[in-house]
Amino acid sequence: MVKVFLRLFAVIMIAALLFSCTKKKEDDAGLPGPNVGSPAPLFTLKDIDGKEISLNDFKGKVVLINFWATWCKPCQEEMDDLESAYKKNIDKGLVILGVDVREEKKDVIEFLKKYKVTYPILMDFDGKVVKDYQVMGVPTTYFIDRDGIIRDRIFGGMNELVIEAKLEDLLKVAK
Repeated sequence: MVKVFLRLFAVIMIAALLFSCTKKKEDDAGLPGPNVGSPAPLFTLKDIDGKEISLNDFKGKVVLINFWATWCKPCQEEMDDLESAYKKNIDKGLVILGVDVREEKKDVIEFLKKYKVTYPILMDFDGKVVKDYQVMGVPTTYFIDRDGIIRDRIFGGMNELVIEAKLEDLLKVAK
């Protein structure tokens, strides 16, 4: 009976310890990059055609910033879902900005043709925006509300259900 009690006590203590160490969604101060609830760092980058695009151009819109690379398998896997979300929600005020992480332009162009991406792809040749957002790996995605405030971020790949769930509340707000 004592052994059963000790095992049960050990299981309860381990569960309590694990539960107490779990981060709350709002408590992301220890994670890299600008925190949820803070203003998104402003930037200006050139797109694949050389046109300058600034985050400031999209005030009043919901912006999804996706940091990616051509060699990244999870990035490749989420491209179709990002494209689908873009086409489905562009009329609701969604802007997706894909930020390529320090790659050759020719490689990016080839990749975009293969995946038929139509949302703007920006080239961060010098890595300044990656540094400002403290991107530690790709894909990394930031969800920014119409007021320019970071409302969520995802480290790693996403599927269409995750993307749509993250965008749902942001897109409901009046334009």
